[in-house]
Amino acid sequence: MEKYPDTVRTLDHCFYVDDLVTGEDDAKSAFDLSSKAAKIMSEAGMNLRKWISNDCELMKQWQLEHFDHLNMNDFVNHPHRVLGLLWHPQKDYLSLRLTSLLDFLQKKKNTKRFLLMAAGRIFDPFGISSPFTIRFKILFQEIWQRKTDWDEELLPDIREKFEQWCSEASFLCELQIPRYALQCDSVNCPECEIHTFSDASIKAYGAVSYVRLRTFDKISVHL
Repeated sequence: MEKYPDTVRTLDHCFYVDDLVTGEDDAKSAFDLSSKAAKIMSEAGMNLRKWISNDCELMKQWQLEHFDHLNMNDFVNHPHRVLGLLWHPQKDYLSLRLTSLLDFLQKKKNTKRFLLMAAGRIFDPFGISSPFTIRFKILFQEIWQRKTDWDEELLPDIREKFEQWCSEASFLCELQIPRYALQCDSVNCPECEIHTFSDASIKAYGAVSYVRLRTFDKISVHL
């Protein structure tokens, strides 16, 4: 471990339960990191498996070196679960896992219990879907204010809002969140700023942050 202090630091900071989620600026550095990480963990009796990258050449190098990696067909055609989200490595974006929610909504019941169970099937640690999920929270608050029991039929105006929410849930599948916002290095990107906006009403409040990058020939903004 003393031979690879940088790799040890990465392992210390980038392990989430049993998933190592990290990256490097180029394929060579990423391969060096994966080789050292695999060696360190192997010496501890733990083998790192199912390696995957958004870099096709790195995937091929892992194959040549007999790493336990996911195959190229999976790389091209299938998203992969990363910390509760879906990662699409070929295009390098994240999306929400909604199969559980959409399947559950097929059994729709217009009750407070069903509404709460449905909302619990959206896992979104980044809050990307907040403009959609906040509507549910406001709706649920209205139900409490009217003292509706758990299995009592929702009142017509509440039911209409809930049915509208259910009908729009599938649109969340279209969300594509770029995994990597900093599309340049410190040399080619001399200016990097974070801009945060917030607003509030009597019903809810929210905030959103963007990173603004200025390179020598353009300005780009990423959520």
